[in-house]
Amino acid sequence: MAWKIKEDYQLPYIFLTSNADPSTVERAKKVTPPAYLVKPFNKDDLYTSIEMALYNYSNNLELSDSAKVLDRDVIIKDAFFIKDKNLFHKVKFTDITYVKAEHVYVEIYTNSNKMFLSRCSLTKFSQKLPGNFFRTHRSYIVNLDYLDAINYLIVIVNGIEVPIGKNYRDELLKRVNVE
Repeated sequence: MAWKIKEDYQLPYIFLTSNADPSTVERAKKVTPPAYLVKPFNKDDLYTSIEMALYNYSNNLELSDSAKVLDRDVIIKDAFFIKDKNLFHKVKFTDITYVKAEHVYVEIYTNSNKMFLSRCSLTKFSQKLPGNFFRTHRSYIVNLDYLDAINYLIVIVNGIEVPIGKNYRDELLKRVNVE
């Protein structure tokens, strides 16, 4: 099964097992798992293994299209994992309503009214987003799938008013077919 995950899905995985005998370890080594935890293990061991697996996975792919790193955050396929304390939270691109630049961080707002913080520039973050995202202002990117209303000064995304900068207005109006 590990071969299938590695070859077909290109996702990081961790072996969690009670088997530490030499033959089992040799079989596991053949698929080069990002981590191998032997039971019993504690919460800190698991968190450390997850962090190492995600970090090594993203570095081993040399930032290919299927996995990118935003400083400490890892993007895998249709979502990214953002680190907060000792947990990685999965945030799907389809759940992001808008993104706001705040100094050296970006605030990522979701449709469930959660906010995640990532240390990177808005420009760097925008390069990783799919095509349904649009920069409306030097400090904002919106997911057009959540666009509720628009005029020449603001867009309303999931009930939140987001400004439209004059440098972005014409392209946005064309994009959403507003005459």
